[in-house]
Amino acid sequence: MPLIDSGSALFAGRADEFAEMAPASSLTAHLAAAFRSRWGSVTDSEIRSWKNSLTALAGVVVEAGMRESGAGVELKLPHTDRRVDAFFTGRSNAGDPGVVLVELKQWESAGPSKYPDNVVVGDSERLHPSVQAASYAEYLRGSHSAFTEDEFDLWACAYLHNMPRDNADSLRGVRYEGAVLRPDRCEQRGRKRELGPAP
Repeated sequence: MPLIDSGSALFAGRADEFAEMAPASSLTAHLAAAFRSRWGSVTDSEIRSWKNSLTALAGVVVEAGMRESGAGVELKLPHTDRRVDAFFTGRSNAGDPGVVLVELKQWESAGPSKYPDNVVVGDSERLHPSVQAASYAEYLRGSHSAFTEDEFDLWACAYLHNMPRDNADSLRGVRYEGAVLRPDRCEQRGRKRELGPAP
C-alpha cells in the first residue's frame, strides 16, 4: 500500500504499486485527494497530466524491470513551491543507495532557443526539461540530509513521452550537450549505475 503520510511527496510506495495504480487511474485519484488535503484546489488539466504522463512512465517501469524499486510522485522540494514530478529509489549494483528524479513533459515538439538553457514550445520560451530536472537535483544536493549527510547518489532526467524521436533531436543538439546526459555517459563517481530494489 502507498504510504498515507508520505512526507513531502503526494505518493510514496513501491514501484510495482505505482505501475499498477497509474494506468487504473487510482493513482490519479490518490494524488488529487492528497493535493487538495495539503495544498488546496487542483485543476482538471493537472489531473489529466498526471493520468497521461504517469501511465506512460508506468510502462517504462515495467519494461525496465524496476518494480522492486521505491517510487514517489509530486515531491515538494524543501522550503520552496517547486515539485519534482516523479522519483525512484534503490541501490546500485555496488549496494550504494540512490535516487533518480524524473521531469515529465507532454510536449510533442520543441525547438532551439537563442537562450542557452531554454527551448521554444509553441510560441513560448521554456526551460530545457533536462536543465529543469538538474536544477532540482542540485537543490536537493544542498538541502536534503540524504545527500548532504547520508551520501545517496542522485541523478536527474526528463521523459517527454509524447515526443517522436525525430522531434527530439532539437533538444539534444550541441548547444544542449551540457544539459543532456547520454545513456552511454550515465556515470557517477566514475562507475556506471543501475538501480535495483529499494534500500
